[in-house]
Amino acid sequence: MTTEKEDSFAAMFEQQPVAPRKRRALRVGDRLDAIVIQVGRDAVFVELDGKQQAFLEAAEVRDDDGTISVKVGDKLTAHVVEVNDEQGVVRLGRSLGKPGSVAALEVAKTAGMGVEGKVTGVNKGGLEVELAGTRAFCPMSQVELRRIEEEDAKALIGQTLKFLVTDIKDALNKSTGQIVFPKLLEAKGVKILGTSEFVTGEMDFSAHVSKFKGVNPDGIVVSCTIADAAGFIKEAKKQGMDKPFIGGVAIQAPKFLELAGADANGTITGSSFWVENPVPKSIAFVEEFKKRYGGREPNPFAANMHENVFIIKKLVETTGVTNKPSDLDADRQKIQKGLEVLKNFEGVTGTFSVTKEGTVDKSGYVLMAKDGKWVKP
Repeated sequence: MTTEKEDSFAAMFEQQPVAPRKRRALRVGDRLDAIVIQVGRDAVFVELDGKQQAFLEAAEVRDDDGTISVKVGDKLTAHVVEVNDEQGVVRLGRSLGKPGSVAALEVAKTAGMGVEGKVTGVNKGGLEVELAGTRAFCPMSQVELRRIEEEDAKALIGQTLKFLVTDIKDALNKSTGQIVFPKLLEAKGVKILGTSEFVTGEMDFSAHVSKFKGVNPDGIVVSCTIADAAGFIKEAKKQGMDKPFIGGVAIQAPKFLELAGADANGTITGSSFWVENPVPKSIAFVEEFKKRYGGREPNPFAANMHENVFIIKKLVETTGVTNKPSDLDADRQKIQKGLEVLKNFEGVTGTFSVTKEGTVDKSGYVLMAKDGKWVKP
């Protein structure tokens, strides 16, 4: 719901002048001083050097009570968390010390900067920490220069400390690999011969591949990031493992095919989105996406975000949402109830419905990598 003082992010972004082509080269992790030039509900726009603008998500500058803590003319210090040269967009984070998302943690890891986290518990191995709403772990040996004992570490519970991010395991791939696939395979009578876990961003997969060669499986499930999946499969093919590879939904993206090259051939995955889908809505979405993003094909996450936006759009248009500030709570309830009974929404990923149990019933595809594309086997 918007007012003159609370412009939407999209509207505010459109109001900003296009930055000149010649501007300061910025890198993710750069620490900058900026002047606030506009404040809205979703974003805060700032001026960097008189010639270049950037923005912060409003969540970065909200106090605990939800109030935005800056106003036009204020000077603030922030870090660069994203640079899109094609669109002339620079996104800042006011402090990587207080990350607002997993994406911010990725930035901190890449830049080698510390982040603030709250110690929530202690076990024999180390500290349990909350970072950006995500559970994290710090080994006891890394807490101080000298190792501290568990009883001493308990005094840190409730404190906010600074940590260096050394590894990030996303919840999707972790749950898929450790919970979803094992249960499905066991339900189908498939025996699991072994597992192997590696650090995100690992470069040498030879030991992991050798471990699997030793048990001679009929196939291998790969649930990890796109880059790690490509690296692992390339090493497996290099060592002569001509076995079927089954990947989680995360690898069903053009980038995986690019990184794995010919070694991707034969890899199987499931997805709610298929870039080669001949359905007119899907074709139109893919063509428009490629036109806007320099020929790059959309991945499943882009398609699902597009779907989510248009589902909400439909609910706003059909459930009696007034868009008046005074009706905010009522409008939210209308959208929620609309979601609960949503049936047969036709989108770019297929048909989408919500069951009476509250789960999602939607189209799905089993796909195989072949010569740089995902095709139906």
